[in-house]
Amino acid sequence: MAEITTTWRDYRTCSPKQRLALDFLTRQGYFKNDEHRTRNLLYGGAGWGGKSHLLRTASYEILDVLRGLGFPNMWLTLYTNTYPNLADRHIRKYQDELGPFGRIRDSNIRGLHFEFNAEGLGGVYLRNVQDSNGNAKGKTKRGAESIGALIDESTELTYDQFTGILYTIRPDQNNVPFIPVCCTTNPDGPGHSWNKKIFHPKYRDLEHPFFRSSSPDSVFFIQALKQDNPAYALQKDVIDGRMSMIEDEDVRRARDEGAWDLYASGRFQMWKDKVHLFDEEELLEKFGIPTNMDFGEFLFYCHEFGFTAYTSLDYGTSIDSLSSYQLHLVDPHGNVWTVDRLAMSGMMLEQQSERIVEWEGQRLQRPPARRYCDPALLGRASEDQTKIRRIDRFRSLGVAMVPGINDRVSGASTVEWMLGYRRDPNNPDAVLRPPRWRISRSRCKAIGDMIQSLPRDAHNPEDVDPQGGANHDYDSSRYFLHTRFGASRVSADSLRMPTVHEFLSGLRDREEENEWAKLLT
Repeated sequence: MAEITTTWRDYRTCSPKQRLALDFLTRQGYFKNDEHRTRNLLYGGAGWGGKSHLLRTASYEILDVLRGLGFPNMWLTLYTNTYPNLADRHIRKYQDELGPFGRIRDSNIRGLHFEFNAEGLGGVYLRNVQDSNGNAKGKTKRGAESIGALIDESTELTYDQFTGILYTIRPDQNNVPFIPVCCTTNPDGPGHSWNKKIFHPKYRDLEHPFFRSSSPDSVFFIQALKQDNPAYALQKDVIDGRMSMIEDEDVRRARDEGAWDLYASGRFQMWKDKVHLFDEEELLEKFGIPTNMDFGEFLFYCHEFGFTAYTSLDYGTSIDSLSSYQLHLVDPHGNVWTVDRLAMSGMMLEQQSERIVEWEGQRLQRPPARRYCDPALLGRASEDQTKIRRIDRFRSLGVAMVPGINDRVSGASTVEWMLGYRRDPNNPDAVLRPPRWRISRSRCKAIGDMIQSLPRDAHNPEDVDPQGGANHDYDSSRYFLHTRFGASRVSADSLRMPTVHEFLSGLRDREEENEWAKLLT
């Protein structure tokens, strides 16, 4: 076994966390028995942590270690989301920091890259992934195959873009001892959710598709702090002063401390797990439910305790789509408790209706007061030769539903209103007025995970980014919340069900009003 030695750290100043990251990517990846041979690292958190510097340092050390193990002339790929970020964060700094060791080049064969001068050391492809201009420098191409990936600001990428990058990691030799993937980021951006679910120990989801081909032991997380950067000590007063100007405490904490429980750029940035999720015991105790009754029994008899049950459906049939069917309880004060969720994937309408009838029968003594659904069910499936509307097909199978109002911007506003709460200004951890909508921690956490990770629509900041139609859990909740509560923005103490007349008066055209009148009769 070749001995691993390097003099690079004598040249580049590495913080203790950077040393830990480099050891994980190289030494541990080689000596640890890992059948996948992958080393997946996220160094993420607060600003000023030296995250981009780590990537450039890693690009040298990984290639140097591989050369020492008998694998010379290997290549890595460094990714950013756009070419301006690539130029500002890395091209210029490669020239400034690593000028004596290599040079930036642009060729027809390798594209934009940094090539090391030392014999057998290889180099780094420099790529961006989001520029729509096909002629932009560093534009990602499928043929940019390399031994590993260095990804800057990974939360700026979607999960599909991340897996596209992983696809390009295909070394020429099958016996390469380790294949590194090093991500750095602040905890914000459209990829906030998947970064947490893959890397962060507190939020890691072993059911995530990433872990179908990767061992959890191959994933490592390092929390970045501003104190990690030696330059912070020289500019501490300036940096802290700028942070103190941010009035919103949650946004300030996300940027200053690198807190991963917040998503400052999300559409619903007020989300907090400890405020918006509830445990079953909390609900039972709050409403004085007998202690000898378990939660399932309470659901079955919920109407006897003054609760009204509603359900909602966002409809999909393909294996890549999802029908999200949710059970919501409205308490005597008009607050919403989302208590259960049925996820159906790759099931046609008849199968879904059968599953819904069975699922409801196991949970409720009575049918829900109303089932709100995706308004698309008013249409007819292209493959259906009978020309019967989907909503009527559901009704004939025992699942009568009414279409929800599909006003995306107003719907997002209603969801935001229902999630709103008031904190004690003298004690940020104390809640003076709880949110009007809360979600079961044990049964519906997938809904909460989606709500807190939804980015804003780049073209309409008041809306949620559609994300290619993948927001099934959010849309199901939105149909219910906006249709049921959107027309009655009143205080929490006087929340009530709008009358049929009030509801119909809020609809936008006569055809829709007639449709609702027929369904509500």
